[in-house]
Amino acid sequence: MSVSRLRIAPATLIAGSLAALMLSACGGGGGDSSSSTQAPSNFAVVAGDGQATVTWDDNTAYQYWLYYAPSVSFSTVEQWSKLTGAQSKVGYNNDKGIRPPMVVTSLTNGTTYYFAMNGRDNGGKGGPLSATLSATPRASGDSWLTGGVFSGSPTMRSTALGTDSNDSTSNYVAVGDGGVVYSAPAYTSSAPLAWTSKATLGGQLNGVVYTLSKFVSVGTGGKTWYATTPGTWTAGTISDAGTANLNALASNGATVVAVGDNGRIVYSTDGQSWTPAASVPGGTPNLYGVTYSVKGQWIAVGANCTMLTSTDGSTWTTQAVTLSGAGCTDLRSVDTVAVTTNSVTTYYFAAVGTGATGGAIITSSDGSTFTQLADVGSAPLYAVAASSDGRFAAVGASNAIYIATAINTWVAPTTKPTPGATMYGITRANATYTAVGAGGASIYSY
Repeated sequence: MSVSRLRIAPATLIAGSLAALMLSACGGGGGDSSSSTQAPSNFAVVAGDGQATVTWDDNTAYQYWLYYAPSVSFSTVEQWSKLTGAQSKVGYNNDKGIRPPMVVTSLTNGTTYYFAMNGRDNGGKGGPLSATLSATPRASGDSWLTGGVFSGSPTMRSTALGTDSNDSTSNYVAVGDGGVVYSAPAYTSSAPLAWTSKATLGGQLNGVVYTLSKFVSVGTGGKTWYATTPGTWTAGTISDAGTANLNALASNGATVVAVGDNGRIVYSTDGQSWTPAASVPGGTPNLYGVTYSVKGQWIAVGANCTMLTSTDGSTWTTQAVTLSGAGCTDLRSVDTVAVTTNSVTTYYFAAVGTGATGGAIITSSDGSTFTQLADVGSAPLYAVAASSDGRFAAVGASNAIYIATAINTWVAPTTKPTPGATMYGITRANATYTAVGAGGASIYSY
């Protein structure tokens, strides 16, 4: 379960001729007071996962520049220009300056970065720098916040980030009971999402993804839906008109696969017309989760700790799982991520569900051998999402949240909302986990 923050293309200036050009353009951080302006007020920097969100009181009459560098502080543009790794955000659209909020990406977790700003008026020289602020990016998942609420408090089942074709903006879509569809503009700061009701499609919507340039959702009665903008949905079609509930879906960018009750599996290459899988093992029980690995492998999970694999999304075989203790009742969700270190790629998989005593977790580091870990906590887990660096976050009943700091090491976060709700769906996008669940609740960790 792969949130897009607003980004402005960076102009990277490092010591040398480019830094000299910057110093000339910006007046070395000082300059003619008649054509410069004071640094913006309420300048603030909030650390995130591999990034930092920068805000300030904006005056659109002025042009602002942001300077930052790792490990070493600075008080003038000249000092900044001589630092290793010095970078800046100097604007866009013919250098008309930058606007808040700004998310600075590609930062290294655990490294302290120093930030400062200045500005100018009417194309003059740069004014004095602001006070220099520091921020140290860190991995998300250890601290969770209460997210935006859904009006009417419906139970929400799934969420995904995609692009609204109307205006090309990044938006989350969340779906749930009663066939409700909500949308929220993607994060532009550390504030919660603002969810707005967009449609009511009927039935229960269990899963949603963004793929093939559209949002695709599935639900009860074998229903499928698709939309290029969150407020306008069209019913999809399945060639055999099957009505078994569909519970989850995933995509590899060219094909989307949906799984459901009684081993039902269907696939589509356009998100609109669906075809039943050619071969599914007989007696397959309800399937609740599905994912795709860039290793070229689809994995579906379900009741009785069932796990199936496929290389094409159409022909499926049973995957053996080494269970622990009394095993597990069911697997509700599965996700995967590939991590490359020193030219070696490792394929991590994690499935979660209901264990004998708490939350069941089954993992693999190769996509071939799957082993159940000791149960965590005392509540079922309903959804899991992977981050690009190989970490996972799982959520479930009774405010259960667990983070995998390594594929086989799962721990509870330091802080989470109290009281907390049951979470049924989670997604990971642009360094933020976002989960939705019962009673219109949502939580997030950036």
